[in-house]
Amino acid sequence: MSKRLAAVAVAAAISALSIAAAQGQAAFRTFTDAQGRFTLQHPGDWPVDPLPGSNEANLGVVIGIADAECKVIALKSEQSVGKPVEAVRRAYSTSIGDAAWKTKADGYNVWGRRGTVNLVSVDTSGFWPVQAADFTTDDGKPGYARMHARPGVEVWMFCSSFDNRDRKATFDRIFTSFAGTNDAALQAEAATAAANAAAAAPAAPPPAEEQKKKRR
Repeated sequence: MSKRLAAVAVAAAISALSIAAAQGQAAFRTFTDAQGRFTLQHPGDWPVDPLPGSNEANLGVVIGIADAECKVIALKSEQSVGKPVEAVRRAYSTSIGDAAWKTKADGYNVWGRRGTVNLVSVDTSGFWPVQAADFTTDDGKPGYARMHARPGVEVWMFCSSFDNRDRKATFDRIFTSFAGTNDAALQAEAATAAANAAAAAPAAPPPAEEQKKKRR
């Protein structure tokens, strides 16, 4: 092999290793809630640490690096424990509002309790409504938040960067990867309840014209 061809081969090998390393860094891994209630995906090189002050009713973790992080808190919801799936979906199908978001963010010391709510919304395009909020953090950077509700639990997620890099696409991927571990069973339960309700519904009265014929 000529020196030129050898140099080309070495350069190609280095390039392949660089691409592989970049892909490895970009790979996402699965995080599973300690109580087995939900999973989500996060960058593989972002470690997961317990959130200070966590307990069984407020189980939280911090997923991130020096320049960015997401705080994820699973809050036990006494209001929805044991409630029918459809009742839970209806309860969260409208926006919870600015005040609720601000209270939760400050309660978990997100952004030093100095975050400002800019926009709130709720996405009802999927089976489960997803609450959303955009913040300005305590250092003036964009902050993003989501809340996923299931019977007996609310999962609050707050993400932001500390440097000037735009990581919104990464945060969105984390948000949309959320899945309740019992979602399939809960959706089946909702479908069965809806079918039973439809079967038990009283038959519609005959049209007025039919009633007239019966009187003749």
